[in-house]
Amino acid sequence: MLLFAHLGEVAVFDTHIRATSGKVVHFDGALMVMDLDLLDESIDAMKRERTTAPRSDAITDAQWVWDDYCRRHLARHGERFVPDESPSWLGSVDFFDAMAEIDLFDSQVVARCGNVFPFGRTFPLMSGGLLRETIEAMVHERDTRARPDARYDAQWVWRHYCERHFERRGQHFVPDVDPTWRGAKQTAPNAAAPTTADAVVQARPINVFRAMKEMDLLRAEVFAQSGNVFEFGRASPLMDKHLLRETIEAMVHERDTRPREDAKYDTQWVWEEYCERHLEHYGDYFIPDVSPTWRGEDPPASEPLPFRPRPTP
Repeated sequence: MLLFAHLGEVAVFDTHIRATSGKVVHFDGALMVMDLDLLDESIDAMKRERTTAPRSDAITDAQWVWDDYCRRHLARHGERFVPDESPSWLGSVDFFDAMAEIDLFDSQVVARCGNVFPFGRTFPLMSGGLLRETIEAMVHERDTRARPDARYDAQWVWRHYCERHFERRGQHFVPDVDPTWRGAKQTAPNAAAPTTADAVVQARPINVFRAMKEMDLLRAEVFAQSGNVFEFGRASPLMDKHLLRETIEAMVHERDTRPREDAKYDTQWVWEEYCERHLEHYGDYFIPDVSPTWRGEDPPASEPLPFRPRPTP
């Protein structure tokens, strides 16, 4: 994607900006919730102004891009960009910390219809943006104006998420109101058997967010095939989130059921396994792993390094 080359030009990674709320925000912590097409447009606009009609009072940098992006976001989506306007907005690392703190994925919740099930069972059906807003609202209320009768836990998140879902979508969140919902799709008569990874998840849901917190995944450094060393979180915006989730689940399953003596189940394990899955799924190498010139942007085309297979058990 050309976008990531643009990001490198304006030094977005590891850069702090000041939001409208007055809060200082880590720019790359907000990338996960940005409209990347709009972000690309903002960077193009900055480059055009800097090249063709520079203003003496303008500093064309990450702050310029942030401010322009927020204006475009409001015009396109009809609502303000939450990380810019909300003083309680959490960056990507704190967001996962908050989920792990209340054991969100494994905690039992009581639905309006009377059903009781683990919160994580409904996670694939949820809007990531609405869930993030709900958790931010919980943290903000808990830390600034906590009510003595409130329990700030998974049930609080569930109830308020379902309310937001109804307000935004005009319909109830199905797992909350349908007594027949049990969190599993019916299998078609001739459907293929589930893969081993799928069977593991169905048998025992794994708390991905707790595992990420245990490993300090986003902040831990990894060693790429290219020889580069960088924080895992710097490459996460480029990752296939479904493949990443599968990888973490596979690590936890192997670690807890059949650990290998020569294996260290940490961020490096996740990185190498993810890169293998990326190659198998897309037929191409994961650029941050194989390009010695990658620094958070797309590198020029070059020959990939030889693939390094993981040792088999």
